[in-house]
Amino acid sequence: NKILVVLADGQNKEINSTTLSENFDLALLTIVGTNIEGVQLPESAPPLEEGTEVFMLGPNNVSVPTTFTGYHRGDSPHEFFILTDKPFNPSNSGSPLIDGAGYVRGINTLSDLQPEGNGLAIPIETVMVEFNL
Repeated sequence: NKILVVLADGQNKEINSTTLSENFDLALLTIVGTNIEGVQLPESAPPLEEGTEVFMLGPNNVSVPTTFTGYHRGDSPHEFFILTDKPFNPSNSGSPLIDGAGYVRGINTLSDLQPEGNGLAIPIETVMVEFNL
């Protein structure tokens, strides 16, 4: 049973390995290939500040603007979530939360689906630690 990833340029790549997170609803899928464009991680990006515009990606790479409104502490002392002022659609779950400079700031995970609800994203720094990247 093969699992294929379809890249933005239409390339189909087979997943070589899957790593499941022990602490979050996350999976790291590994593909191997050439000419694969990735997204930028915030090696030296400034910290998010309240009011910073961020974007969530949906189906067909359509971006939806939202605004960073703060951090939310999760159920354990080690869980912090990025809080946005708009809820995510179910199709946004697992997609990146990107700032205006193109840096990935988090992975969209949970949403209050009320019309004026909030979205929660796992900070990219947490994802990097979780998968030892």
